[in-house]
Amino acid sequence: MNAAAGDVSFEIVQTGSHTAYRGAEALVRLISSECRLEEAVGLITPKAIGKATQRYSISLDFDTHYAILFIDRDRPSTGYSAVPAALELTEKGDLLLTVRVNEPQEGRMYAAILTNPFFLIKIPSIDTVPDHVEFMYMADPSDSE
Repeated sequence: MNAAAGDVSFEIVQTGSHTAYRGAEALVRLISSECRLEEAVGLITPKAIGKATQRYSISLDFDTHYAILFIDRDRPSTGYSAVPAALELTEKGDLLLTVRVNEPQEGRMYAAILTNPFFLIKIPSIDTVPDHVEFMYMADPSDSE
């Protein structure tokens, strides 16, 4: 992909809500090598005590694509999900990821356990690997009412 500023296309590769990551801050990483992909898969594979966990099987062609991993901060129940809303290459050559977090639906029951909604997206390779991936949460339209 040319390194001109603007929207960047992406494809969702994996989503979920249970990870090995725990934190008060969200995590975002650019994945540009097989080694970094292995690290990412380790982060999104939940750790279970006394049970075998299934690792995700994800493969990417790093000659043509990169990936971005987003893991949201700790959430108090299973009712949350995170989805990519937009991705932009800035004039400075950084990537800006806009994330929408869906909250639990009213009236439904959810397990009260810590979760970290996540997604892994693939993007076309960029001429110059960005130094930085920033993210911002998409504003909730109900916040402006």
